[in-house]
Amino acid sequence: MKIRLLLYSMIWVSYLLLMAHLAPLGIDWLPWHEARIINFVEFLRVNPYWDSFGFSVWNECTSEEDCPIVFSLLTDKIYLSKHSIVFLHFLFLNNFFGTESLILFGPSIDKIIIFITAISCAELCIMLTQSVSKIPELFTGVISFSLFAVNPWTYKMILSGWTEIYFLMFMLLAFVSVLKKYYKISLLLFFIAGIYNSQWSLLIAVFLMAILFLSYLNKERSVDFFVTSPTEKSNTFSLYVILSLLIPVGLFIGLRFFASLSLDEVTGSSLLSRIGITGNDLHNGGILGSLQFLGGNRISQCIEGIDLSFLSGDLRTKILVFNCLLSIVGMFFVSLASLTGFFLLLKKANLSLILLPLFFALIAMVFILQQSLSIHLMGYSYIFSVFFAIGMTSLIIFLFQGIKSNALKVTFITPVLSGILILCIHISMLTGINS
Repeated sequence: MKIRLLLYSMIWVSYLLLMAHLAPLGIDWLPWHEARIINFVEFLRVNPYWDSFGFSVWNECTSEEDCPIVFSLLTDKIYLSKHSIVFLHFLFLNNFFGTESLILFGPSIDKIIIFITAISCAELCIMLTQSVSKIPELFTGVISFSLFAVNPWTYKMILSGWTEIYFLMFMLLAFVSVLKKYYKISLLLFFIAGIYNSQWSLLIAVFLMAILFLSYLNKERSVDFFVTSPTEKSNTFSLYVILSLLIPVGLFIGLRFFASLSLDEVTGSSLLSRIGITGNDLHNGGILGSLQFLGGNRISQCIEGIDLSFLSGDLRTKILVFNCLLSIVGMFFVSLASLTGFFLLLKKANLSLILLPLFFALIAMVFILQQSLSIHLMGYSYIFSVFFAIGMTSLIIFLFQGIKSNALKVTFITPVLSGILILCIHISMLTGINS
């Protein structure tokens, strides 16, 4: 384990140094995200906390003239989709050490959270594949960690971290705790994950409740997601997990309800707008639009700012656009390949069922919130990093399963893995200012 942690750290630091030196957007918060975080915490520092029930503003304005939010309580700026509890660490930094400290340490905190999540993903992958893999655990962990840390969906969270980075860390730690049979600790971690993102937690809870109800209705044994050996206690533990996830969801809904009653006007899009069926849905790309995150970036990123007359002119621009399109399409197929690996793992390793509730939540997001997913290739798609890393690692394991020599396996896997990681880095470097 110590050697794995050392290698994980070396990979992470090397990647950050590379991106800091070569990536056009670097590895710090984007200006608009930094402005949002500053406005969020400054508003709560100046205005009474309970006047807005702990909710704050969430916009990109940076001056008093454009947005005097930190000087008076402007209720039409309050954003009810994010509660201040998820940014308590930023509130602490800003209140006690000033905005300069927030700008200095805030991005580093996000990187630490992502690093811990990548380690959790790698260790979870080792545990899930140990029954079907003959590759040394060290190499399995390194493959999974690298694929999680270097992929373009994770890079976007380095630039502008959503609450998904905290949610996913606690969720994966909960999964690891379950597999290690630390059930009470896992329930606490599920609860904390629910605090950081009620939307994902609600979907996971709905999935678990649906499975329990339909299994009871059909008089069949419920699917055992969390208990590693078949016992009568499996349904009981699932109920505890559901409760751990729903309590923070209920608290958030309650706070939001009372805030909406007390505040005259608030900001935020409606559910129908996020789905894309309001009748004026400019950004709704349908199912294909919501699946475009599989390419790592939007196809439109390849032609942004380019006059379409290039089609009959500049050869260099044609080459640039053509290769950009090839890269994103290539990433799309690599993502599909990773999903193939994930489904193979589900078929061959019983422990991998623990990932199904989270996978259902991702599928529900993609197919229901079509406009939100078409607009945002950031926080929502970050959850896919888990399935990309574990799925691609599993696919590599299955593809090279016929080779008995570990030396031969590692030798052949290395250039394949390197090619995928290089593609991921290239796609990340194509990321635009709005991610």
